[in-house]
Amino acid sequence: MSSNKINSSNFLYKKFKHDLKNPINAMIGYSEYIIEDIESDDYIIHITDINSIFKICKMINDKIELSFKNIDDELVDIDIFQFEVRSNLCSVIGLIEMILDKRNNSSDSNDDDEFSNCISNIYKSCKTLLEIIENIKIYIKESLKKNKINTLDSLSNDQYKSFKNKINTVKYTGKILIIDDDVLNAELMFKILDKLDHEVTMSHNADDALNAISSKHYDLILLDIIMPDINGIELLQMIKKNNHYFDVPVIMLSALDDLESIVDCINLGADDYITKPIDKILLNARINSCLEKKEYRDKEKDYLKRIKQEEKKSNDLLLNIMPESIAERLKAGEINIADRFENVSVLFADITDFTSFSSNVSPKVIVEELNNIFSVFDDLVDKYNAEKIKTIGDNYMIASGIPYKNRLHAETIIDLALEMNEAVENINKDLGIKIGISSGEVVAGVIGKRKFIYDLWGDTVNIASRMEKYGENHKIHVSSDTYNIVKNKYNFSDKNVIDVKGKGEMETFFLKDKK
Repeated sequence: MSSNKINSSNFLYKKFKHDLKNPINAMIGYSEYIIEDIESDDYIIHITDINSIFKICKMINDKIELSFKNIDDELVDIDIFQFEVRSNLCSVIGLIEMILDKRNNSSDSNDDDEFSNCISNIYKSCKTLLEIIENIKIYIKESLKKNKINTLDSLSNDQYKSFKNKINTVKYTGKILIIDDDVLNAELMFKILDKLDHEVTMSHNADDALNAISSKHYDLILLDIIMPDINGIELLQMIKKNNHYFDVPVIMLSALDDLESIVDCINLGADDYITKPIDKILLNARINSCLEKKEYRDKEKDYLKRIKQEEKKSNDLLLNIMPESIAERLKAGEINIADRFENVSVLFADITDFTSFSSNVSPKVIVEELNNIFSVFDDLVDKYNAEKIKTIGDNYMIASGIPYKNRLHAETIIDLALEMNEAVENINKDLGIKIGISSGEVVAGVIGKRKFIYDLWGDTVNIASRMEKYGENHKIHVSSDTYNIVKNKYNFSDKNVIDVKGKGEMETFFLKDKK
């Protein structure tokens, strides 16, 4: 291979193109920034020189693009390329030095103003590019490869001016994180975006970027591909794999415009890809597009979140009136839900003296007191894994053994009753409670069309209700069916014989305590 030629290849092309484009991007960007955005009489005397610098920088960029259009077997003549670019760079350096001499001889000059800072950055970038050009032959031993992507360069002057008039058309603003190891390019991007009213943050390496993303919410990330340690593509992967910020849109920035890099970035979740030198019009349009999409995504997420919240409220309400398994069957579309359970214990509890209590206090106090008592009952039902069926006024109904079988249903309901009795005494000594319990077979199901209720039917339910009705204050009254199940575990009073309407005489028992 000739000593003054560069073959086309992948890796080195990317590295070389990146090294060339970063400083030229800064040179073009800062000179354009001076021309368009700095409003100061102090620099007007330099406008001709600045325009010349801008034009020469564009020529250098065009030369870089033209020289490296070669594909595969075509060769780049390094000597010619080196001579032409070096000559143009020397012209830029000469113009900058003339500007600096004029300002040094002026009593009104200010070394700390925005114009001086921009000129200084152009000069630094020019020197950086010149150093690369002087040492360009270190790349000769490697091959380069490139695929051309179209840019706004193909637009006519009139078309471009039309686009340029839209540069300040900002539809959306947001919090933007710039991740670029090249400080000058990052600062240039900062200036451009700051003037467009975005809230901008800069990071110059992957670790700082990840810390920034973790500590603050961003609407958009601008990510350079080639960086030290962790490159932009690797960092993009890390961002998109993190559940906390994977949905933040990412625009990739690079001096590389090869199809492989673009496809890799898009496949990994990048929202867009912009090549350097960055056109402000294109950048603004792409940012607007990404922020608009994010706004719609955020609205959709918020909408779905509200739907889930409403769905949860609906589910919670449904679970307040029926068992979870029954609610799931109902939501699944089952219409006629009815089941027979052979071994169930049913409890009715009635708050005694509540009517007289209610006549002496305000409605608010009545509701608060009843809510206090029933809230404790609810907690006890959960504790014993029983099922609250319903409340009617100051009456509370519970069952054990539905919808899930419980071979200890009678013991469960009696232990629950004992704690309910104790709870009422602790809450309000002016009130009492009567509890009735019976065990046996029931039918359980859902009734209602708009207002559903899960209810029980059968002799067991009716007898438990009678036990409560014929009970005594602060006592637990059980039927013989319940007594026969638990008589070996609890102490009872001598049997009673009561006349129950529709049932005749029945043997019943009052619970004393556990054995």
